[in-house]
Amino acid sequence: MLVSFLSVLFLDGFNFNITQGIGQPVFAQNNTQGVVATGTRTFLNQREINLPWMEWREGNQTYIGISDIALQNTLGVELLNSNNPNEQPIQWFNSYQNLPARFVNPYRYLDTRRLLENTSIAIERQGDSLIINTPNSRVNRVYDINQPQQKRVVIELERSTFFRVSQARDEGVIIIEGQPNFNVSGQGNGNSINPLNNTGALEDEGDTIRGGETPVSGSLFRVERSNNTTLVHINIPAGHSLRVNSSAPNVLFAELSPTAKVQKNITWSNDLSWQDRYVRLSNGETFFVSMLKANLQRSDLSLRPIVPDNNTMIGTAPLRTMAQGQGAIAAINGGFFNRNNQLPLGAIRNNQNWQSAPILNRGVLAWNDAGSFQISRLRLQETITNNSTGDRLVSDYINSGYVQTGVSRYTRSWGDRYTSLSNNETIIVVEGDRIRDKINVAQAGSNPITIPANGYLIVIRNSPQLATNFNQGQQLQITSTTTPPNMANFPYMLGAGPMLLTNRQIVLNAEAEGFSNAFNQQRASRSGVALDNQGNIMFVAVHQRVGGPGPSLQEFAQILLQLGATDALNLDGGSSTQIYLGGEIIDRSPVTAARVHNGLGLFFRPRN
Repeated sequence: MLVSFLSVLFLDGFNFNITQGIGQPVFAQNNTQGVVATGTRTFLNQREINLPWMEWREGNQTYIGISDIALQNTLGVELLNSNNPNEQPIQWFNSYQNLPARFVNPYRYLDTRRLLENTSIAIERQGDSLIINTPNSRVNRVYDINQPQQKRVVIELERSTFFRVSQARDEGVIIIEGQPNFNVSGQGNGNSINPLNNTGALEDEGDTIRGGETPVSGSLFRVERSNNTTLVHINIPAGHSLRVNSSAPNVLFAELSPTAKVQKNITWSNDLSWQDRYVRLSNGETFFVSMLKANLQRSDLSLRPIVPDNNTMIGTAPLRTMAQGQGAIAAINGGFFNRNNQLPLGAIRNNQNWQSAPILNRGVLAWNDAGSFQISRLRLQETITNNSTGDRLVSDYINSGYVQTGVSRYTRSWGDRYTSLSNNETIIVVEGDRIRDKINVAQAGSNPITIPANGYLIVIRNSPQLATNFNQGQQLQITSTTTPPNMANFPYMLGAGPMLLTNRQIVLNAEAEGFSNAFNQQRASRSGVALDNQGNIMFVAVHQRVGGPGPSLQEFAQILLQLGATDALNLDGGSSTQIYLGGEIIDRSPVTAARVHNGLGLFFRPRN
């Protein structure tokens, strides 16, 4: 049903009252003074949706704002280039405006009255909800221009109205608030994408190019009616991108070309900027790059690893859900994980606590709240000493889904229980610093064992002889070392790999970090975290080259060099690649973004 379809699509809140006066408020970073209400519950033409909104007062004026990214991604308002975080130029049909902007953690809200004052769109707050009613609008005509040098779908509307674009690999859908003025099909093709499913459940990397195939049925579009909306399905030719923009008087243009995407440079806050740009490499290949750049040394921003549930290391979620639920301003997907059992495969350290340990000497990003960073390959080794016998166990893994013969340790960060991951495990239960029990588990997946709140489990795989001299009541002591040693001083880490840059030199060596040569050569969507010589951290995502698939790791390293990076780490790529800002995924359509296990989140935390 379209109701649930749209309620999934519009995931946050919005607020505005068109009858109130227009003024010129002065905005400050995270100025909560005068805030009356915030929310996410919204009704668009009587259908419940979610959009971040806020109402505030200054003097005798009342203002209502919508999250800027939601305004663009869910209502079709184009955000234009801006170097002033306190105002945002926009374009929507024949309206070009500079809208006042106000940051109140974690969103940047735009006052939309100037945008809508000459329309018949009615918007008002009622209690904890925003009510949006658009006048009955009609889609008068849809036609295409399908020539070698120009591929375009033109949609003529009766009046300006809200619209949203959703895109998969070879199909896009434009969802328009209005009914068609002509006969169309009543339901969609079962093979089409669900344009309103932005939960991140799909895992379409968007990397596969269809070679020389032509658009389905030789047409660039088909039209579908669904209740009070019109869905225009766009066939995207091989090697092309889709861009939809509104124009005067009441027209939508869907442009299809290898370079349809538009460059963007927006100063989102005093120390956070968003850029979309083309980068051309020395080999002649050009890539479209999305990037967030933030400075943690001179701002109130903090960086943290994020996971779906801090009470367990088991599970995945859409990055958008994780970031919103934890109040992040911005985020990027993080390290590798097993998509089948949803277990981590790399370092996650949060406030000195190893939620998951590094594996295979892979690269990690380490940092502290003073804004100091280091990207390095990392090994962690623990020595567990039996004080009664002098016997020692050496463990390379803590709370890890990387299953190997030998010793691993699991703490309450893993969850309240551990279920065996392999056959023939010997599990030593430690409470406080003493052995409470020793259990043999023959079959993987059987006999869940409670992890003591003040202790841990030692799991010995395929080597039962190692546990012979470890018995009930004996006292244990743990020491740990990292290589390099100074990495132990950083309270926060997130690992992935391989490392790409050190001191502006490409240091890519995938095999040294346990990656296959095929992984090294693969062309795919890429995400990475990088540092520059100005103290900035950069979140970077690249999905496709112009007319082809995404970059190889070597090409990705070269892209990061051109962006000004000095040090860089590759993150989990493919369908995991995604960047979040202000309530929305900004580098790809959410229907193609997979669920992830962890990420990096930027938070507003004023420093004392």
